Amino acid sequence: MDYMGNPLADSSDQGGCNVTGTRCLGLRTNRPSYLLLTHMFILICAFTSVTASELQYATIRYSQEMGNVVKFVIPMQWRRTVEFTTIQKGEVVDVVGTAGVGSGPVVFNPGYGPTHRIQMFVLDVGMDYVFGEAYFTLASYPSLNNNGAPWVATLQGCCLPCSYSHFNLTANVDLLNAPSSSAFKSLPTVYVQGGVTSIINLPANTPGGVNSPFWRLGQGLEVSQLFIDRNVFFFDGPDYLQGRLTANFSVSNPALQGSCQDSFSVIAQTLSVPGFMVPLLFIVKTVPQADWIKRPTILSPTVSSLNGYVGYDVFFTISATSSNPGIMQQVRVFQLPEGGQTLNSRTAVQSASVDVHWMPSEKQTGIHWICYEAVDGLGLHSEQKCISVVVVQQQAVLSFANLIANQSVSFYMREHKTVSIIGQSSIPYDLLDIAVEGTIEYGQVVTVNTPSVQTKVKATDNVNVAQLTADLSWRPDINMGGYNKTICFRLSARGDLSRPAVPSVSLCIRVVVPKCKYMAQSGDTLQKIGQIFNADWLTIWGLNAQLDNSTVSVGQEVNIGRSYKVVLGDTLLSIANLFSVTVASLRQLNFDVSQAKSAYTLEPDTLICLFPNTCP
Repeated sequence: MDYMGNPLADSSDQGGCNVTGTRCLGLRTNRPSYLLLTHMFILICAFTSVTASELQYATIRYSQEMGNVVKFVIPMQWRRTVEFTTIQKGEVVDVVGTAGVGSGPVVFNPGYGPTHRIQMFVLDVGMDYVFGEAYFTLASYPSLNNNGAPWVATLQGCCLPCSYSHFNLTANVDLLNAPSSSAFKSLPTVYVQGGVTSIINLPANTPGGVNSPFWRLGQGLEVSQLFIDRNVFFFDGPDYLQGRLTANFSVSNPALQGSCQDSFSVIAQTLSVPGFMVPLLFIVKTVPQADWIKRPTILSPTVSSLNGYVGYDVFFTISATSSNPGIMQQVRVFQLPEGGQTLNSRTAVQSASVDVHWMPSEKQTGIHWICYEAVDGLGLHSEQKCISVVVVQQQAVLSFANLIANQSVSFYMREHKTVSIIGQSSIPYDLLDIAVEGTIEYGQVVTVNTPSVQTKVKATDNVNVAQLTADLSWRPDINMGGYNKTICFRLSARGDLSRPAVPSVSLCIRVVVPKCKYMAQSGDTLQKIGQIFNADWLTIWGLNAQLDNSTVSVGQEVNIGRSYKVVLGDTLLSIANLFSVTVASLRQLNFDVSQAKSAYTLEPDTLICLFPNTCP
């Protein structure tokens, strides 16, 4: 039987608890653990009994899987004591509690059918806590609600901190009106400054990103063995609509619980829709002024809200610092949305950081909350910080940012030049790729940053688009004058296959090498330019009336020949004979006709570069 007189589903496996003093939490664990998770059922073998203490944090959340089948998740945090220091992340523990003459397992009843033992999968272990989740799937409620009223799921057991009394948390389940409950995202222990009034944010949202409409303090059986001083803890005015709990420690002699002088257990409830709520048991711990001013400080993020897109990685870094000596313990990120993870946790002297990654799915559009804190080497905690991620489903639009279709880009002979082609996506977290379509000329080089080295845009960066740059580099030789060809680039997005395909886009530009033109470079003179083109520099000087002497400036355009416009019937041979030059010299100065046969009739109005400066 549980504390309320309900039968246990598995009374044959109650095990025992090695009681220390008058209270304990027996965590019977498999070692080595053998864990089989199938549709959230947990199969465990060979337990070892260990002993612990108070429940610091617990909540209940649920979601409708199919029909009347419901999945419950029960996050819990217990104070870690010497008796169960061997418990590690990844183990499964069987929760058994005692208090005084009362004893029994920590149990859960979904509101229909027998009561079930709680078996907790350990997700995180700290110096003074063990955090995990219990999973339970109810095969089926007989109906979506209990004849118009909600089904009442309960979590019962022992012990509450300080008072060491039993706890009784309730969740109202109505699948007709609220198929998924809200989930509290605040930390198990929230630290506030003693002697002043503080606001504690208790954000809560459904798996689909719907935020709770209002909050209230625990009521009824939930607080039957827990006194909450409502002069200290209350929702002030409209704050109950935003989950902003006032903790007024400026009042004289707030009610203390048991032997605790600075820790207060609080039960709050959030409602998905009126009448259908889930509970939250957490600790409020006051910190003396002397320690409060020395607490760690969260450096980033500095914003309160981030943008998220379905199918794109929301990535940001949480960093913190402390003025106290020693290595920071950690940045603790709590209750990430489904699919979220932390990576690259880094700790150093007086600093710590961790990266958060989350790729929202189509079912997660809406507003999701992420809460976190920092703990320094002295065990001091920062304030709780919470940031919202607003997730939308949006089709990315790809485009080229700096060039337009068929735009001409000039490369001068013997000048090394790089032209950037910038592709972008309307979604800043996109990963892009740029590829050349077709072939390019010998000597032309296209360098593209692949997605693996593309600068990853953080959700906290002040950017509105994702960008990737391809560089086209070329140094045309002296025989490339008159080159005029099209090069095309294709911009595509690469990312999660679960999101809709993003149409790729193409851009074609014309690469042109002007005829009879040379761009002066550092160290050039007319004499040197003459040597480059194997031509008389005085003749080149005569082609450039703008030059007073043989000195040229860097970037100055220099004529190295005279242009002739082809008339009907002209051939390379006829032009060569007309100007007393060779066909080979014409081909060297005119790439566009370099492959034409000497007797081939040229296109009228084609410009032909001639050297020397000979008039017809």
